[in-house]
Amino acid sequence: MFDSGMPGSRLSDADKPWGYCDGSDRRFWSEIQNDLSGKAPLAAVEPLPEIPKDSMDVGNGYYDIDKRKVYGYDGKIKRNVDDNEHFWIISTCRKGWMEETGRSPTTHV
Repeated sequence: MFDSGMPGSRLSDADKPWGYCDGSDRRFWSEIQNDLSGKAPLAAVEPLPEIPKDSMDVGNGYYDIDKRKVYGYDGKIKRNVDDNEHFWIISTCRKGWMEETGRSPTTHV
């Protein structure tokens, strides 16, 4: 029987509650398993790589909004982006500049 090591991963455990990522505890299984409570990284890579102030971090480099190109952190061109990726980047990715984002009443108590 396949067992990925996570609760509920065996077919025979299908009727048991999962016990993670269920609303009361939003940590992922790897965070629970490695006891990362309160210590989970904010990004996949820490410290965050430095990017130019007028660009956005895309995970494998930075995006120059004016040129619509992704550069590696070494400054070499990696790719051009199409409209879909452009809109995803500007709506999702970390900015190289500081910006007031305001307070969200649903996340700040």
